Amino acid sequence: MMDHGYIDIKDDQLKNLNIFFGGRGIGKTFSILKHRCINALHDQDQKFIWLRDSNEVVKKIAAGNSLTRPIELTDNLFPHITIKKIEGNYCFVANIEEHEKTIGYLMALSTFHNARGISYEDVSCIVWDEFIPEEGTLTKKNQGSIFLNMYESVNRNRELDGKDPVKIIFLSNTNDIYSDVLADLGVSSIIEQMQADKIDHYENDDILIEFLSSAAFYEKKKNTFIYRINQNNKFNSMALDNNFNNSMSLIKRKVQLKGSKGLLTVDNAYTLIEMPDNTLYFKKGAWKDLINYDMDNDQEAILFRLLFTDKLRLQYIAGNMFFDSIYTQRKILDYARF
Repeated sequence: MMDHGYIDIKDDQLKNLNIFFGGRGIGKTFSILKHRCINALHDQDQKFIWLRDSNEVVKKIAAGNSLTRPIELTDNLFPHITIKKIEGNYCFVANIEEHEKTIGYLMALSTFHNARGISYEDVSCIVWDEFIPEEGTLTKKNQGSIFLNMYESVNRNRELDGKDPVKIIFLSNTNDIYSDVLADLGVSSIIEQMQADKIDHYENDDILIEFLSSAAFYEKKKNTFIYRINQNNKFNSMALDNNFNNSMSLIKRKVQLKGSKGLLTVDNAYTLIEMPDNTLYFKKGAWKDLINYDMDNDQEAILFRLLFTDKLRLQYIAGNMFFDSIYTQRKILDYARF
């Protein structure tokens, strides 16, 4: 995957779902976009969607053509590619012998439903760049469901007709291991285990997950000005070591449940367990014959918070409440509104 110290992700390495984590400047965005453009220029059925969270970010990218400029500056074989608004949609447009050819679309997840007159039949890939937002960025809730609905709109029934599914490519640095999208796609536990075991690569028939690394690139980068002087270890770990920095102090992936007692379930998805040492443990999975609180039901959600939030908060602050994963922890804290 390396090209002169930078990442170069070629199509023959891709699966149906591809997730790449890598620090800024390593080349992941450039490489993915370059190959999307190459495919679309040579095959009209290889258009792509380049996705960002919000329409505000999309507008800024389109105004500065900040995605396409690096390609034009580094590859003279490319025709002039710009981002233009056509019939209300932001499009990647290649100028070929004075003719314009739409090769892809720049879209926001939050406003995808506003797109006009696009059939998506010739879209072969969705790339969501910076799908895990930076600290301080406000995003809509339930992004997993929103993305799945978008994917269904683009992919339709093409697999039932014997065609390949639309490929998914997610790009991000390691800001935060928690993501609604990763949870809904069923890969959150894989990524959490990869980080715990310090594994950079995972793949099966459908999925590729890669923590991109370039020792030569990071060695040069750590000697640049801002990394020489800054004392923010969390930032350096993310930017140079490609590691998530979520606190794992309350995470216990495997515990001995002999002698424990199930107390309740939440959303038929998480069980609160009282351990033999009187600590509390939230585990994904619903135990039978326990009262369940449906957090989509306003009355049950309010009742859960009235009955348990104060008690759980005290145990959490005291360090007496543990979780089987970061994802379980985030869900429970959100349910209880800590």
